[in-house]
Amino acid sequence: MQDFVPPEKKSIRNISIERPQTFSSRGDDVNISPENFGVTLPPRNMPHSGKGPKLYLLWGGIAVAVLLVFFGASALFASGQVTIHPKSVLVNLDHSFKASLAPVDTEVGFDVITLDKESSKEVSATGQERVERPASGTIVVYNNFDEKTQKLITNTRFQTQEGLVYRIKESITIPGQHKNEKGEIVPGSIEAEVFADTAGEKYNIGLSDFTIPAFKEQNDPRFAGFYARSKTPMTGGFAGTVKTASSADTKKAYDELTAELQTALQQEILGAVPAGFLPVSSTIQTAFQTLPNADGASDSSVSVRVKGSASLIAVDETKLGAMVARVMVSGYDGSDVYFKDPSALSIEPTASSTKFSTLSEIEFKIMGATDLVWKYDAEQLAGDIAGKSKSSAKEIIATYPGIESAEIVVRPIWRMSFPANAEKIEILTSTE
Repeated sequence: MQDFVPPEKKSIRNISIERPQTFSSRGDDVNISPENFGVTLPPRNMPHSGKGPKLYLLWGGIAVAVLLVFFGASALFASGQVTIHPKSVLVNLDHSFKASLAPVDTEVGFDVITLDKESSKEVSATGQERVERPASGTIVVYNNFDEKTQKLITNTRFQTQEGLVYRIKESITIPGQHKNEKGEIVPGSIEAEVFADTAGEKYNIGLSDFTIPAFKEQNDPRFAGFYARSKTPMTGGFAGTVKTASSADTKKAYDELTAELQTALQQEILGAVPAGFLPVSSTIQTAFQTLPNADGASDSSVSVRVKGSASLIAVDETKLGAMVARVMVSGYDGSDVYFKDPSALSIEPTASSTKFSTLSEIEFKIMGATDLVWKYDAEQLAGDIAGKSKSSAKEIIATYPGIESAEIVVRPIWRMSFPANAEKIEILTSTE
């Protein structure tokens, strides 16, 4: 018998285990372990697999690549568009003005535009005949001698370096030298039609330079200052035998050809007016001449040929616009301007007839209503704003005196500046 109670032996079997607390609305114990909710927790102290850092590096690399593609695409597809609303003023015109072939300073200038065209038609051949015809063409005669006008009389000779001589059939007056806007001396000039001194195909030549031999023969110093250059080739020269047609067939063919050429020349010469000039349509003049017959497609046919020439006066639009602005726009700053709708204007010479070969000055009347629009240099503007932020571009645009307002678009939309390449910037003009 033991007089004491021996202590209980400690054993792992005897260690009490606290049960997890459970609660129940009914007072019953409920096990709320994760397994009862269908959740499986990872085992504690699970060995590390070593894949975590590699995964982070992978995602990091992908993010960097996406950013590089993003910024690369932004630079590659970057573009800009600027819509310019230029300054404009409505003008109602009923004014007269003078234009000069050799304008000085603010004078309005004009030019004579010419156009030649040939056509042919085949008819039945009836025989042969001897034909002799001089070549002809248009030259521009220059006065680079002094500021005085110079008259050249009918039959004045013009000679090529090869010694071929051509003559004018009507007298002409060459304007004197003048200074352009840069202060440079510019020779006076006038167009004239010339004819070969004799018939023959050797006078059919391309573009050439001419001297005036009469000045040289008189040891006149004007020989060095007066000269001419071809505006058109010399054509139509012939001496020989050609097939002929009956008078009735020839006349019918000539009438049909001149009617066709008349229509074609009146349309095409308007398209020949250079940019910056306004055609004066009422001054269109046409002339026709028969050319030597040519062989037809068969031995029994002959080709009747006609050459037509058209001329008209065109006025310098910038100089005319500036003249109108000086008269009608208060505070005009001298900027280049143009007419928004030239077709709304009527420009007519005040003289009833105009002989182009002797023109050096002419008076016009201009009527109608349209907007005067200020010019600006779109190419320079694109260069000025290339690489600039939107706010800087607006400040730059505001320094252009001819621009009233502007709308700016830069793509992609998140870009805040224009591309550095000016060619990727589109400049549009809106006059609405």
